[in-house]
Amino acid sequence: MEKDLIGADDIIAERLRSDPEFRAYWERTALARAIAHRVIAYRMKHQLSQTRLAKILGMKQSAISRLEVGEHNPTWETLQLLASKLGMSFLVGIMPVQAQNTWMAPLVAEVMEHAPSVERLTFSASGTEAFVVTNGEEAGR
Repeated sequence: MEKDLIGADDIIAERLRSDPEFRAYWERTALARAIAHRVIAYRMKHQLSQTRLAKILGMKQSAISRLEVGEHNPTWETLQLLASKLGMSFLVGIMPVQAQNTWMAPLVAEVMEHAPSVERLTFSASGTEAFVVTNGEEAGR
């Protein structure tokens, strides 16, 4: 019976509610997962293997694999490499949750309304919120 199946989102939601250690890990790796999703989407769209993407980026295949797992936040240098070699654009914003009611709120709303791909990340442990905007398409490829 399909209705008895529990989806991954439900499992994650339950762990986030019941396991503070998991919640801290989930929040700590949120940016890494957002970037991983974008890299995987790029690779699938262009029908590239990890090995081929690694060659394009001048990296090892194992580095692409680690990037796609989404467990470690990428360095600024890695984001710059993705931007320059793949034509990706990234906008990463980090603000206190209270900033939602300040001058920053209209700016964030405007960016999120017009961005092709936005992931909004809330870090309850630190009291901050972040958003990662990617262009959704590579330039000039």
